[in-house]
Order: sequence, then C-alpha cells, then structure tokens
Amino acid sequence: MTWKRAQRLEALIKEKVATVIVEHLSDPALGFVTVLRVELSDDKRIARIFYTVLGEPAVQRRTIRAIERAAPHVQERIAPSLRIRYMPQLRFVIDDSLEKEARLQKLLDQVSMERGEPGEEGAEGDDTPAVIAEDVADEGGDAPEPGPMPTPRSGSRPSSAADDEDDPFADDDLDG
Repeated sequence: MTWKRAQRLEALIKEKVATVIVEHLSDPALGFVTVLRVELSDDKRIARIFYTVLGEPAVQRRTIRAIERAAPHVQERIAPSLRIRYMPQLRFVIDDSLEKEARLQKLLDQVSMERGEPGEEGAEGDDTPAVIAEDVADEGGDAPEPGPMPTPRSGSRPSSAADDEDDPFADDDLDG
C-alpha cells in the first residue's frame, strides 16, 4: 500500500504528540493518555488528535483539562521536527469509542446470558442445525426438521488403478 502525504503526516504527528505527552509534560493532573489516531483536515490546517484516558471519570476530567492547557506547548514542541510549511493547529478530541465498545460488549453478554449459559444448547457460537432450527422456531418461523447428513452414494464413481496410484492414502489391505 502506498501512503499518501496526508497519511504520512498524520502518522508522524501521532508519533510526535505521543512522545511529547509522555516525555515532556509533567502536569500532575495528567493521567494515562493513549493517542489513538490523527485526522488532518483537507487543507492540512487542522489536526484532530483522538486520544483516550484510562481511569475513573474524575481522573479523565482532570486529564482532559490538562491536555487542553498543554495543547499550545505540544504544538510548539513538535513544529520544528515536522519540517512543513504550515503547522496544523492541534485540536485534542477525547475518543470514547472504547467505552462504547465496552457497553456494547456488556449488552451482548447480557443477551448471551438470557439465551443460555455457554456450553448449553443454544449458547453463543453453537451453530449446529438443531440449535439453528430451535432459534428460528423461537422467532416464530417455520424451521425445517434437521435430518441426517447426506452420505455419498456407493459406486457413484468407478475407481481405477490410476486413481489408486495417485492416492497416497489408498490401501489395498482395508479388510484385514
């Protein structure tokens, strides 16, 4: 994959911002910050830095305020190392996608528990025909009865000596 200039600049800004936050910011209000991604505007004048903060809501609020106070310092610190004509204005944006993912996972776990414990019939990941048929029947649909698996017809393909030579698993002594 060939990277466009904007993608390279986004990756470079992400790396530089993360380095400045870890190595040069000494604000005691700063919690554990992870820079997730950077998005540049089309004209490359604004860089939105998406980050997340680990910890309790109070710690997160303090860290958000500390990052907002430090934004001009971070911008001044990384500008010389980017070697670009116009330094984009850095805008820090808290990314709550991890929290949303955790809430979604919790809801999925609740639904899974309501349907049955793992290991029971109908548990998540059990895709046997009987379970699928029960699921469809529970939803009010007409589920076909699961039948036996089809077996190959005997004698449907005549075997030849050439087939046996090519087959490494062919065994002449199958009966005894």
